[in-house]
Parts: sequence; structure tokens; C-alpha cells
Amino acid sequence: MNKLIITIFLCCFGTATAQLKPIAKDDSLLRSSKKQWLNPQTKPIQKAKALQRIVVLYFQNQSSTDSLAFYNDLYLRYAWEHKLKTFIVDAYFQKVKAQRGRGDWIALIKTGQEALHKIDSLKISVSAHQKSLIIAEMVYGYIFLSDIEKAVSYTQQSIESLKKENQNGANNLQISMMYLTTARAFGYTNDYLTSGLYLDSSLVYINQTNDILQKYYILNDWVSNKIDLKKYQEVLPTAYQCLRFFEKNANNRGLTEIQMLMGRLFLGLKKYDEAIVFSKKNIEKITNAQILYRTYETLYHAHKAKNQLAEALIAHEHYIEFRDKLFNEQVSNTKVALERRFAEEKAAVLLNKEKAEVTIQKRYRNYFIAGAMLLAIVSAGLFFNRRLLQKQNQEIEYQRDTIENLKVNLEAKVQLRTAELQKAYDEIKDAMQRGQNLERRCMAADLHDNLGSLLTAISISLDNINPLNLNHREKKIYTNIISMTENAYAEIRLLSHNLMPEVLQREELPQALEQFVRKLNLNQKIHFSVKINALPTLSNVVSLNVYAICLELVQNIIKHSKATESTICIFENGPILWVEVTDNGKGLPRNQHKGFGIGNIQTRLAAIGGEFLVDNGYSRGTKIIISVPLEDDQIKTNSEFI
Repeated sequence: MNKLIITIFLCCFGTATAQLKPIAKDDSLLRSSKKQWLNPQTKPIQKAKALQRIVVLYFQNQSSTDSLAFYNDLYLRYAWEHKLKTFIVDAYFQKVKAQRGRGDWIALIKTGQEALHKIDSLKISVSAHQKSLIIAEMVYGYIFLSDIEKAVSYTQQSIESLKKENQNGANNLQISMMYLTTARAFGYTNDYLTSGLYLDSSLVYINQTNDILQKYYILNDWVSNKIDLKKYQEVLPTAYQCLRFFEKNANNRGLTEIQMLMGRLFLGLKKYDEAIVFSKKNIEKITNAQILYRTYETLYHAHKAKNQLAEALIAHEHYIEFRDKLFNEQVSNTKVALERRFAEEKAAVLLNKEKAEVTIQKRYRNYFIAGAMLLAIVSAGLFFNRRLLQKQNQEIEYQRDTIENLKVNLEAKVQLRTAELQKAYDEIKDAMQRGQNLERRCMAADLHDNLGSLLTAISISLDNINPLNLNHREKKIYTNIISMTENAYAEIRLLSHNLMPEVLQREELPQALEQFVRKLNLNQKIHFSVKINALPTLSNVVSLNVYAICLELVQNIIKHSKATESTICIFENGPILWVEVTDNGKGLPRNQHKGFGIGNIQTRLAAIGGEFLVDNGYSRGTKIIISVPLEDDQIKTNSEFI
């Protein structure tokens, strides 16, 4: 459907429902309704019904638009004054319907928006059906103002609301009409495919009602849509069906519309004779300028296609005549609407100006009064605030002193508790150390007494064997057993010594290391030396672990380094004990610092918080650096140089 066809259908169809049953155009009914309205004895609800009938009668008459507008406003004001919510909604509907009839689209949209806002803000109980009647009128306004996006948005919202309240199909007719309105909106933009989809939905819902007449009105729209899509053969049976229905029921409006569409349909099928026949039938029956415009357009193209130039010229003249007439009517309606709008806005501006002047005068007076009151309030407030601040400052000083005292007492208690916990920790630590030392001493004694005695017995038994009586293979085995027994005995002695060196029970760490090195130098090819600076008196746990670490490193040097010289250097620098062990051997492989007893060393260092480092930059063998942090109670400087 193009814009003109949409315009024809919108102007002809309007909404499908109304608040009242149709009332015949009857002057006596109008007079009696006015009499009932003016009677002071009439109750408010009856007065509202009388105003409702007056508005409907004037709308049906269409002869006095000014009276219709007057009673519309009166009806709406009366409903508001007496808070008749049902009549408020109906009054808004009657007003937008009248504005559509006048073509006052801007006022229609404004009134519709006001109605929807009032309904929502005041929480007026209104059904989706009642609300959709107002929305439908607004949609026509948006379509004529070419704001299709808003038109479609409103119809879709209304359809959703109607579906939610559609119990037992009560809203099927109105849903169908809203789908029809949406279809016309898309048809107005020449989006015929989308328009056709909404027409199909409209037909689905209208088929669920008993309104046969409205169904055929919608089918007229459907036929027009298919013609616009040039689906002439597909739509032909439906067009004949509509034609027969309107002829049978003598419905002039539907008949003239379908005959106009039949003319366009046969023109599209290039059946020019049939197009001419249907168009001429229409000319004989109707006076609607919009339908006549399309009818003469069809006649013009049909006669021209048949080369009937005289008839084509006559039809073209009528076509141009009605086109200009429609255009002039549209311009005239627009001009009247704009003039009315201008007059209303001018009056509103003058009224607002007067109100603004009065408001400004009142505002200045109120400012003066408010200023005087504010000054008095501020003065009183400042006085009371000063008194309050003085009292609060006194309370704050008292609280500050109290908090300070609590803080001092708390710090003293924290220090005392910390000292108690530290003392308990030291006692537990000393007890654990004594237990470990005792356990080490027992293990060392067991190793020396049991395994040592067993190895001695094995050695004595081997001494009773005469090597001269053995063959070469047996002599070799005998020699290996003697060597392994001696090595095992030496390992046991070293292990027993590591677990609990007897010398540490008698001497300090420096003397114990010197004594150990002297014994080593008697039997080893490697020459060991010790350099120890002045050290504080160390705790037993530090002395024992440092001594054991030095023994482990010496053992690694003897077994793996192939060195000729080695030095053990121990000194204190700040609260840290440093141990450096160097040799001139082959060194440790780079990035391969696991094995070689290093795991045992790291375990011992973890017990005393120490760290272990292999100096990869040392190029003359191996250099191992160990650092052990010393606690304050372990630092008792011994000035003697060792």
C-alpha cells in the first residue's frame, strides 16, 4: 500500500471500537443530554454520562467541530474535578478521536502523551484495551507526521499488553486492529513485506472473533498489500471474495474500496477492459475524493495502454483535478492546524508571561521574608552551636586523656606480655635443644659401642685368617674386606663424632675446629688450615651446627675435590657469623649444587636461620660461603684472638 492508499484507509476506518454503542444522530437526544447536564439535581456520574453522550453525538454529526472541542474539554475537566477515573480515560479517548477527525495531529499526540502520563503517574486502574484505544489514535498522528518508528513502538507495546490480558479472547478484536495499524505504518514507508506480515497476524486474531465485517475490511488491506507487491494472480481469488461479500451486504464503503482495488489489480494483470469496467462502476457510486483520485488514475493508465487517447485525456484531467483537490485540502488542514496551534501557543505565552511576573513578585517577597527568618535562625544556630562546641571540646579533651592513659597502660601490658612470651619461648627452645643434644649423645654412643664393637669383632676374625693359604682371587677379596671394614669403622667414628662431638662439650667452637684440623693433617694428603677472628660466645645450637657443617664440607673436600690445600675462615661482621671454606681442587660443576652432602648442610642451616652460597666466580677451586644471623643474647664479645 502506498501512502495515499494508507491515507484513504486510515481516514475511513479509524478505530474498531468505541466506549458507547453507536447512537443515532438525533437532535432530541442531544437536547435531552444537555438538559440533564445543566440540571443541578443530576448526580455527578449521570452528568458525566450526559457529557459523554453529547461528545459522541457531536463527533457523529461532524458539523460543529468547535462545539465538539468545547464539550470535549468540559467533559475532561468535569471528570478530573470529581475524580471519576473511568470517565477520565474515556474523556481523553474522545478528545484524541476528535483531534484525529480534525487532522490536528500535533495536538492529538500531545493529548495522548498527557493521557498516558496521567494514567501511569496517578496509577489509574485501566485495562490494556482502554489504553490501546488512546494509543491507536496517537499512532495515526505519528503516521501522518511520518514518525513511523514511534508509531510502530507504541503499537507493539500495546499489543504485548493486550495479549497479557487476553482472557478467553476478549481482546482479540483490538489486538487484530493494532496489528492492522502496525501494518499500515510499515505500508506508509513502502515496506510492503513487513506490512504483509503484520496483516497476516491481524487476520489470525480477527478470525477468532465474530466480526465478519471487520475481517473483510482487513482483507481489503491485505489485497492492497499484495497489489503493491505485484502478486496479482495470488490475490485475485481473495479480491473476488471481498467483492461478493460487500455486494451481498450492500456495504458501500467496503464495495467502493474493493472496486477501486479491483481496477488496480486488473491494470497490473494488463486486463485493461476489466480495469476500466470496475473503475467506471466506482465513479457512478462514490464521492470520496481520495478513492476517486485512485480510480481516475487507473482509468487513465488503462485507456492509455489501449491507445484510447481521448478517454485517457479525460481520465487524466479528473486524476489531476482530484490530486490537486486532495493536496489543497491537506495544505488547508495543515494551515488551519498550524494557525490554531500558533494562536494557542501565543495565548499560552501571554498567560505564562503574566504568571511569571506575578511569580517573580511573590518570589521577591518570599525571598525577603525567608532571608529575615534565615538570619534569625542562623544567629540562634550559631549561638547554640558555640555552646555545643565548647561542651564537645571538653568531652573530647576528657576522652583524649582517657585514651592516652589507656594507651600507656596497654603498651606496658603488651611489653610485659611480650617479655613473658619471649622468656617462655627461650625456655622451650633451650629444653628442645637439651633434648636434641641428649638424643644425639645416645645415638653417638650406640653407634660407637654397638656397630664399633661389631666391626672390631669382624677385624679380629679376619686377623685369624692366614693370607698365605689363600689363592689370588681369595686374597683380593680378603684385602677388600679388610679395607671396607676399616672404612666402615672410620665412617662410624666420623658419624658418631658429628652427632655429638665430645670436644664441643669441653671447648668452644674455635678450639674444637683447631683440634679437628690438627688430627686431619696427621693422616691426610690435603693440608687444612683454620683462621678464626674474635667471636662472641655462641649458643650450643649454633656451635654444634656450624661445627657439623664444617665437618661435612671437609669430608666432601677429602672425597671429591682432589685438592692439596683447604682453608676454613670464620669471622663476625655485625650481627652475622660468616664461614668461608675454600680449596684448590677441581671445584663443583656450575649450576650443579645438589648432592655432595649439601642437603644435610641446608637442613642444619634452616635450624639456625642460616644461608648457603657457592661462589661460582671463584676460579682457583671451590669457595663456599655460609652466613648465620646471631641473636642479641648470643653476642658476648670475646676479645681474645684465636
